[in-house]
Amino acid sequence: MACQPVGILSISSAVDSEQAQLDGAPARAIGAHKNAVEALPLFAAAVLVAPAVGADPQQSAGLAIAWVVCRLLHGLAYVADAHSARSMVWTGGLTAPYGLFGLAALAG
Repeated sequence: MACQPVGILSISSAVDSEQAQLDGAPARAIGAHKNAVEALPLFAAAVLVAPAVGADPQQSAGLAIAWVVCRLLHGLAYVADAHSARSMVWTGGLTAPYGLFGLAALAG
């Protein structure tokens, strides 16, 4: 008898199977979500490091807010299939964590 996956593995494969059947805006929404999840660790690290070393809280907050706004706009542009806008806000979202690391370096 073949071994069947149980628990989270079977749920994950069922979800992946359903997602593979999507196209258009729903498929792009899944792509936007996956891209946001991939971007989160860099931002989380930056947002934790900056205050830990005494970076300017006003500038840190501004960069953190800019990241959130860029990620929201990126998701909307991704679903709308607006390639140029998506690339611009993705770049803005990518520069915000590096800005936070830069503030941390200047403070440290």
